Amino acid sequence: MLTVFFDKYIPSLLESCKKYKKITPLTELQQIQLTCYLLECFLNKSLLPSECPKEWYETYFVFCIVWGFGSALFQDQLVDWRNEFSKWFCNEFKQIKFPSTGNVFSFFIDPETKKFLPWSEKVENFELDPDIPLQVRIQTTRIRFFMDLLIAKQKPVMLVGSAGSGKTVSVAAKLNALPDSFAIANAPLNFYTTSEMIQKVLEKPLEKKSGRNFGPPGSKFMIYFVDDMNMPEVDKYGTVQPHTLIRQFMDYKHCFPGLDACFHIYKQILSQHLANPLNKFGVAVIRYAEPLVNAALALHNKLSSVFLPTAIKFHYIFNLRDLSNIFQGILFTTGDAIKQQSELIRLWMHEATRVYSDKLVDSSDNENFSKLITEVIKKNCEDFDENVVFEKPLIYCHFAEGIGDPKYFPIKDWPQIKKLLDESLSGYNDLVATMNLVLFEDAMYHICRINRILEAPRGNALLVGVGGSGKQSLSRLSAFISSLEVFQLQLRKGYGINDLKLDLAGLYMKAGLKNIGNIFLMTDAQVAEERFLVLINDLLASGEIPELFADDEIENIINGVRGEASLVEPVAVFMSHVHQSVNRMSAVYFQNERRYNYTTPKTFLEQITLYSKLLNEKTKNLIMMIARLENGLEKLASCAADVAVLKVTLAEQEIELKIKNKAAEELIEVVGAESEKVSKEKAFAAEEEKKVKVIEEDVTIKAKICADDLAKAEPALIAAQEALNTLNKNNLTELKSFGSPPDAVVNVTAAVLVLFSKKGKIPKDRSWKACKLMMAKVDQFLNDLVYYDKENIHPDVIKAVQPYIKNPEFNAEFIMSKSAAAAGLCSWVINIAKFYDVYVVVEPKRRALNAANAELQAARDKLAFLTDQIKELEEKLEVLLKAFQEAVNEKMKCQAEADATNATIDLANRLVNGLASEKIRWSATVVNLKESGVMLPGDVLLVTAFISYVGCFMRAYRQQLMNEDWVPMLAKTNPKIETTEGLDPLSMLTDDAQVAVWNNEGLPTDTMSTENATILTNSARWPLMIDPQLQGIKWIKSRYGDALVTIRLTQRNYLDRIERAVNNGNVVMLENIGESVDAVLEPLLGRVLIRKGKVLKIGDREIDYNPQFRLIMQTKLANPHYQPEMQAQCTLINFTVTRDGLEEQLLGEVVKAERPDLESLRAGLTKQQNDFKITLKTLEDDLLKRLSSAGPDILSDSALVINLETTKKTAADIEIKVEEGKITAVKIDEARERYRLVATICTNNIREKITLFVSLH
Repeated sequence: MLTVFFDKYIPSLLESCKKYKKITPLTELQQIQLTCYLLECFLNKSLLPSECPKEWYETYFVFCIVWGFGSALFQDQLVDWRNEFSKWFCNEFKQIKFPSTGNVFSFFIDPETKKFLPWSEKVENFELDPDIPLQVRIQTTRIRFFMDLLIAKQKPVMLVGSAGSGKTVSVAAKLNALPDSFAIANAPLNFYTTSEMIQKVLEKPLEKKSGRNFGPPGSKFMIYFVDDMNMPEVDKYGTVQPHTLIRQFMDYKHCFPGLDACFHIYKQILSQHLANPLNKFGVAVIRYAEPLVNAALALHNKLSSVFLPTAIKFHYIFNLRDLSNIFQGILFTTGDAIKQQSELIRLWMHEATRVYSDKLVDSSDNENFSKLITEVIKKNCEDFDENVVFEKPLIYCHFAEGIGDPKYFPIKDWPQIKKLLDESLSGYNDLVATMNLVLFEDAMYHICRINRILEAPRGNALLVGVGGSGKQSLSRLSAFISSLEVFQLQLRKGYGINDLKLDLAGLYMKAGLKNIGNIFLMTDAQVAEERFLVLINDLLASGEIPELFADDEIENIINGVRGEASLVEPVAVFMSHVHQSVNRMSAVYFQNERRYNYTTPKTFLEQITLYSKLLNEKTKNLIMMIARLENGLEKLASCAADVAVLKVTLAEQEIELKIKNKAAEELIEVVGAESEKVSKEKAFAAEEEKKVKVIEEDVTIKAKICADDLAKAEPALIAAQEALNTLNKNNLTELKSFGSPPDAVVNVTAAVLVLFSKKGKIPKDRSWKACKLMMAKVDQFLNDLVYYDKENIHPDVIKAVQPYIKNPEFNAEFIMSKSAAAAGLCSWVINIAKFYDVYVVVEPKRRALNAANAELQAARDKLAFLTDQIKELEEKLEVLLKAFQEAVNEKMKCQAEADATNATIDLANRLVNGLASEKIRWSATVVNLKESGVMLPGDVLLVTAFISYVGCFMRAYRQQLMNEDWVPMLAKTNPKIETTEGLDPLSMLTDDAQVAVWNNEGLPTDTMSTENATILTNSARWPLMIDPQLQGIKWIKSRYGDALVTIRLTQRNYLDRIERAVNNGNVVMLENIGESVDAVLEPLLGRVLIRKGKVLKIGDREIDYNPQFRLIMQTKLANPHYQPEMQAQCTLINFTVTRDGLEEQLLGEVVKAERPDLESLRAGLTKQQNDFKITLKTLEDDLLKRLSSAGPDILSDSALVINLETTKKTAADIEIKVEEGKITAVKIDEARERYRLVATICTNNIREKITLFVSLH
């Protein structure tokens, strides 16, 4: 219901209230917060019972929002903003009816009737109180009403108004009226009030409760009355420090301790650490706690004031967390690293550099920091050696004394750290992945810094730098040094927030439930969504990510941790029982077999160490195996699921392919028709083009003839034009002025008059008078002469003018003497007549030419039309061809996609079907492995006891200890330690493939020999083989080959060879030792290492100890008696041949003598079977590895599928050969059994002699 009301009222209120002025600025959030405070006061069962109508809720909601948004409105000189708000509210929300008098602030809700009543109804009768100069008015009543509500809900109240408006008096009256359950404290402010002063005022009335908690006396509720809030000074940053402190006090209900408190806190922490006798600090160092804390606080304060945050350096924020990190780093050290106070100062300097200087972003800031810390040290510290304090390099790290030996020591020089890091990098490359790093000084420096963070509790780092600067590589190497596993997100398509939660949940399970150290390495490129940063922020801030685990998962996690804790006591009890039971069995063993065995405290400690080591290893292996199998199963399931999807996709692609084929075929028909049409049009156009060429040739000929003929008329035209050029207005005027010109002149003008005859109508009047009339307008006449239409002269006109031309006197030269103008006209007439004579001949030809040109133009137009039409058809054809090509491409693409899908389905089917049997077996294995996880602590406990204690016993005693003592004891523990029923210790430590390797190396195939080999390869102490038949040494020599250094203590200079072997990390076989060993070898047998575990001292010589070194001892004595001191340092392993083993060996010797071919065949078959076991194991591991390590798009990896098929086929072929070999082996064994009796007789004879020898000795 409230949600509906908020959606209905709040948006428009927020928008409208922006235009109303308030007496003090309020943010939108503050207005909504005040509304919620008021709702909290009114929404209770006394005012709104559960069955009340909805209208009551809305009435109270409206009352709360009116005061929540309008309580700070005021009246200025021009506008009463409360009235403006009231008008708007009543118009906007008409469903809530307020009384017509007053505004929305003039009423309260009657608790009984739920109607709006004026505040005057609540005003009490006035009674004069001389101590309180306050008259109760409507405004005072309203203030008291809201103060009562908010104080009851422990909400802060602030009264704002001008001086003298009664704020202080109103509050004082209210506070004085409160019951004794409230404690009142006044905190008046003034211009000089500081945050420190107001903090003391706030703390003064409080008393200490418990720990660091303070509160009001007794069980009272404290109310602070802070008066004159506007008085304190505003600092240069625009803030008021007392206000900031009060706001912090209101928000968090606490204040940070002052500098004195910080000093006492950190001094207490540091002093306790230094004074702890276990840390072995000297007295001088212990006394230096106080000046060091002073220096730390002084440096912190200076940095906070000097290095201020800016837009670029926004992270320059230094707080108490930084101080805590500095002292946390100091707490890493012990007295071994800090011998004098100068070294303590140097350590603090290093930690301050790591915490403060590593934040700084440029060299100038780092230089300033160096100056500041130097000044602080010189000012606060005394009696120190500057050469020690300021020595370079300044590096402390947890691996300074050796990898795997975490001690916080300084690095003396770069070569020292270079050697350590080179070793770590080599180990990383061997065990994890090859990483080519150049370890220059900066890189080594960064590794030390990262490692320091990783070794710290909840150490998190933000590495900033350009891409390729080594952030990830150095982080991986640092994690390797700290024995942490690195996890990095593997982004894929669609990777979202839920995938990130799953990955983080897996990390939490690893770290919390399985106790496996991890680092989460995340780059900015892996932040696929901004929401990822919300989870990362939660992880960094508290470690708790909401909804990361479901409730049932949380319960399982708790039970898992609780189960581990509950096993501690029964495991300890069982280990103690094992130790005691072996003591008892040793007594029985001596009584029955006359063989000595001792248990020592070191044996017990080895059991504990080995248990911890094996449990961790087996847990990791189990997790890895389950993960690998589940990954493989997921890939198979994904393939199977993808097949169904791919089939649907293939069906859709085939439908689409049919559509594409049909479209392409239709386009082929259209393109063919259009192509044929274009071809026809082109052929027709070609014919037309030929015709045009013929016409063009004809026109060209005619045009040439016409041009030639016209050329003949050209002189006449030129002469006529020249004649006209002799005429001008003056001589024509002169001619016209003749009154009675000569006849010759008259004839000339008459001829001109005839030539001007229109349409061949020859004028009858050709007299001078008529001629003068023709020349009346000289300019017009001259113009008519110039523009005479000589091409269109009527034949009758030429005929009429001929008599004049034939007149002998009609000669320009003759007439020139009479009149120049007449002479010019005469010449013009003669030449016009000449032109006509030529033109009459040319004109028909010109007409024929024009007709030919017209025909040519028509032909050309037709050809152009055809050309345009062909062009349009070709363009249309080109579009069709393009569409056809696109259709063909789409068809081919669709075909390729369908083929690819089909191929993918085929690959998936081959993969799923080919690994169907593996899928069933892997699924069962996963179930078994998960179940075995519960049994793992108990199983490892049994195996640990087996390795630590049973090596010297014969097989019967081993079985008795396991089956009749230890397993029943585990069943009786409380709580019960679960174990696998019928557990074979060998199955936990080895497998058939490994046993086959040993057998190929010459280890006898009987069970006891296999147990001995398992103990020898897993024992923490040096193995000592009781090997009278030399079975053990034969196997060892075959196993290690030329790499084995075989030494006898009787040899000369054997110590030199041992020293070289220790230094080089060789495997040494001390052959045929007696019941005691040279005392000089005691440090070697006990692995007494000095100088931080790096040096072994033999005699007076110190030898660098190589961790790869391994010592194996062997004695030929059938029943040696080694003292407890010797047995404490070695693991006795009884390689004495058993009856069955001896009989088998003797049977082999007999058969080899009688039937060498049969024994040779059997030996070869045995080796072949062992090789098959090894190969099968390798193939299965490889198969699983390839499948689990395949990329996300496994179905497109045909090479992988083919490889898996090949592997599977090879494995199947080998399994067939194994079965065939078994059949052959049965036949061979049947043939060998004929000689069994001889072997049995020989065995009995040898056993009787051995028994006799033991009884005599």
